[in-house]
Amino acid sequence: MPTIKPIARPYWSGAEKLDFDFPKSELTRLVELTPVPKQLNETETQSRCNRISIKLIELGARFQRNLHQDEFGPRRPDQAEGLRFLLKQLEGFPKGVEDETLDRIGDILDSLDSSAHGELFDDACGVGLDITAFRDEAAPEERTRKLAILRKALRQTINRLSQASGPNQGKSLRILISQLAALWKVETEIEPTASSDEAYRTLFEKFALAVTAAFWPNKAWIEAREYLRASSERGKSAIRRKDLSSAVLQAIREIRKTGSSRRGRPPRG
Repeated sequence: MPTIKPIARPYWSGAEKLDFDFPKSELTRLVELTPVPKQLNETETQSRCNRISIKLIELGARFQRNLHQDEFGPRRPDQAEGLRFLLKQLEGFPKGVEDETLDRIGDILDSLDSSAHGELFDDACGVGLDITAFRDEAAPEERTRKLAILRKALRQTINRLSQASGPNQGKSLRILISQLAALWKVETEIEPTASSDEAYRTLFEKFALAVTAAFWPNKAWIEAREYLRASSERGKSAIRRKDLSSAVLQAIREIRKTGSSRRGRPPRG
């Protein structure tokens, strides 16, 4: 529930576990929307189907948990406090950045509450960094660059959260689209591109639209959590169902800014 004094909430998710019940028929339908990059035998086809299905179930569970964060998570001051704590920890790292340093920083990023992680994800993408792929191996110069950009993004996010007013902007959908893009690129060997006209929807756009619509929680899911909102916020939503398609397509277009379709470790908590 909201607090008067800002309090960092590490690992706060508002949910006890990842749980996503999804019909097998729906999974099959979504998997069939992913082009097969090469001819496969029956065993390989089944293995691919199982692999994509398992990943989609995981992404669906994480999406609904992150959506819970968007709608009912910590206030902006609480998120900013968690980011300040992270920035303070980063200042203690040496200038020479090793791969193991990136892994340690990745662990710290994972400790953020999912709302703060989503806010940082958005600003980091804007300055050329995909924080979900922060652990990726890189050359020494690239490791140093990553850390410098992360510090810049942290300061930017803290300032933005400290000055913002009005309802929170949802980040869960953008994170989902980035993760779907990574899955798409690996499994289809096709770049997740965007179109400029509804008549020319790309295969990835059709896939992302179908997955997001299938993952979107029902009315009962929202109503069961309304008590978590402040009374002045009840009935409001970060993304309305009628605006979902537009939000998905916008998120796909934004992928081009950073090329953030790489496979990354999703945040815990």
